Amino acid sequence: MMNTKALLPLSILLTATLCVCELPIPILQRFVRSVPEECPIADPSDFKFSITSNRNKTGHWTAQVRLEHGEHEQSSSNQHEKDLWQVDLEQTTTTCAGVKSVQIITTITAPPPTAAPSIPPGYELSAGLGYYKFHKIPKTWDEARVICQQEGGHLVIINSEDESKVLQNLFSKVTKTEGATHNDYIFIGIHDRFVEGEFITIFGKPLATTGFTRWADSIQPDNAGGNENCGSMHRNGGLNDIPCPWKLPFVCEVEL
Repeated sequence: MMNTKALLPLSILLTATLCVCELPIPILQRFVRSVPEECPIADPSDFKFSITSNRNKTGHWTAQVRLEHGEHEQSSSNQHEKDLWQVDLEQTTTTCAGVKSVQIITTITAPPPTAAPSIPPGYELSAGLGYYKFHKIPKTWDEARVICQQEGGHLVIINSEDESKVLQNLFSKVTKTEGATHNDYIFIGIHDRFVEGEFITIFGKPLATTGFTRWADSIQPDNAGGNENCGSMHRNGGLNDIPCPWKLPFVCEVEL
């Protein structure tokens, strides 16, 4: 956010360059990754950048850069210091055709990525996607959700065809699960318990925002029997609605 009209004469030109190219992808992903329901989702307004410029009594111009960004609270002041963003500013003054111009170039460098989270036993890394664990012991949808939370992750949410293929591969290693209500489905983190037919994720976001809306076949979701309110994935990688009390295998996810 930058407002220069009240800060500079009309003859002064103020420009700023925000070098997003220097921000590592994992840092950018912090602002969009899924968070627990009790935590507010980061909003673009949580990232604010502003420059103010003033001219002192001797005629010299000075500029001040302010960067505000939403970040997770740190456990100690030392960790906070490590996560500080670096802001470098370069200011030049030129005169052309009798008009004096001030150019301000800022370079913002994000802090290095923090150490990878401690991954519970049994999770497999899929490069660029996340860590996944296939639970063979069948559980109800609610039980599965709690187990994933206890492991520091969440009931998996499919965001792409690539992620669907990862789950299909995990599922293909298990042909039959003792005690399962059905052997062709696994529970995933979507449901339509609040409004019939309006599927949302366990984080309260519409299914359409996940990037993956392929259903197992043309008649799904069908709410067969009037009580299929929880989400599952078929062996073919497509989505399906299923009764929440069924006992199925499930996959937990820990995001990168």
